[in-house]
Order: sequence, then C-alpha cells, then structure tokens
Amino acid sequence: MRWKLAIVAVAIATATAVVSGGVGAEQSRSPVTGSFNEASLLQAFEAAKTGDYGPLGALPAPTAAAIPALERLLADNDETVRREAVTMLGRIDDPAAVPVLAAALADPVDDVATRASAAIYRLGPDAMQPGVGDQIRKAVENGLTAGGAILILAHDPATEETITVLQKLRDAKGDELTEVFTSSSAVSIGLMADTALAKLGEVRARDNLIAAAGSGDLPTVEFLLSALREIDSPHVIEALAAVTLTDTRPVQGDAPSGAETGMRLADLAATRFAARFNLDADIDGMADERLPDQTIETIKAELENYIAAAK
Repeated sequence: MRWKLAIVAVAIATATAVVSGGVGAEQSRSPVTGSFNEASLLQAFEAAKTGDYGPLGALPAPTAAAIPALERLLADNDETVRREAVTMLGRIDDPAAVPVLAAALADPVDDVATRASAAIYRLGPDAMQPGVGDQIRKAVENGLTAGGAILILAHDPATEETITVLQKLRDAKGDELTEVFTSSSAVSIGLMADTALAKLGEVRARDNLIAAAGSGDLPTVEFLLSALREIDSPHVIEALAAVTLTDTRPVQGDAPSGAETGMRLADLAATRFAARFNLDADIDGMADERLPDQTIETIKAELENYIAAAK
C-alpha cells in the first residue's frame, strides 16, 4: 500500500532529522546556497549511499537556491538518493519547489511519492500552481493514496475533474487506511476523500464528515482537527466542536512521542479552532499544554458566534 513507509526510511529520517540531498548529478563547485555548495551536497549523498548519513545531517537548512540541484538528484537510480532529495525539497518553505515535488509523485517507490505529497500538502493552497493539480490527479488515478495528495486536491480549481477522481477513489479504496505524515494517525481513505470533497461542495461528503465528527472516534476527530484548513462547512465545524471541546481524553498533540503534556482532546480542539478561525483567545498555538477551563469556554462562545454568522 502506497501510504506505508519503508522501515529503513523511517529510521533514516529520524536519524537525519529529515535532511536530504542527492547523487548522480555531475559534481561542481557552484554555490547552492550562501552557506554550502553543490560539491558538499553530492559528497553527502555519496556517503549516504554507503549508509553514512552523518554528512547529510551536517548540511545547513536548504533554500530555494538548492532546488535545481535537488531536481537533478531526483533522477538518480538510487532510491536512497531520491528519497532524501525529496525530503530536503520538503524542507524548503517556498512554492518554487512544488513543480519538482509534483514530478516526484510519479516515482516508482511509494516512500518517495508519499513524501512528495506530504511536502506539497504542507505548503497549502499556494502549492496548486498551473498544471500541479493535473499531476496530482494523475498520480491518484495511478494508485497514489497518500493523504497529502488527497487532501491538497481540496484546493484544486479544476473542480469537476477533481471531484470525479476523488469519488472513484472513495468508492474503490474508501476502507483502506492512509496518512499525511509519518507522525500522523492512519485514517480511512474515504474520510480523507470526504474531507476534500466536502470543501469542493459535495453534499454527501459533508454529511459523511458530520457523522464522522459525531462518532467521537479519537483518531477520526484528531484527524479532522488536523485538517481544519480544508473544512469550511459550518455544520461540520459545529458537529466537531460539540464533540471535541468537552472531551477530556488525553492526547499527544504535536509534542514528541512519549512527552507528558497533560493535554486533553478539548485543549487540542480549542487550540486548533482558535488558530483556524483567528479567535480571540490567549493561546500559544505552539505549546502542547492543558488550557484553563475558562479559555475553553471562551473558545466555545466565540466559535458559536462564528458558526451562527456562517450559516
């Protein structure tokens, strides 16, 4: 299944803190960024081919200036090189990386294509440049079920074509599981497709999301909270808020696995709703922490006002 990542890839990504680069392009000494050059990049990937990922971890954070070199590395025959190159592209917070990432969606290795889709999703609606939607739809039609590829199609301006592709995916593989990032909980492809389809205006998908939110299933509602950017139906938001803002079950949030934060689902929901709808609450969106009850009550009241105005 395309969403599953190879065990070795997870180990590599953890060890190198998701750094990347590549081999196979002709070495040169032209600068890639102001702080490292292409020769260093290539040398780091030559080392990675032998299992030595230390040089990759020592490279500075990449910028858009590294995109041409990384694009060449995505043509390398070595899977390790392509995987780490696409990971480095995903660390470049610039839509200029999107065309290269979109091309990587056709990579024969599931891990590479999945990482590319996650990187595109992370960039958000700005990633949907001319032609990118076509590439993503084609990749999904060809079997890519990575969550990032499914969800970003919610922002595809080619609405009719995209709805058709997502409906076919939901009907064919709706019960299978997928995820957006390696750290995300796996949820059904159907839930992912419904999230995108609801934003594109499909009534069936909207009703499915309302039912999913009302179920209270923890992985389901955590996913919906993580995908609030793609949810704008006031009815879905109302159903999700009704369940999550009163739920005291412990959750991890965005903290590293194993961290003790004392965070409840209600705290996570309040933090996500405040950020998504710019609600007036004193919440540090970067902190995974338990919130005062009064703060959650404030979020409830403000969200109710937002929903009433949006209906």
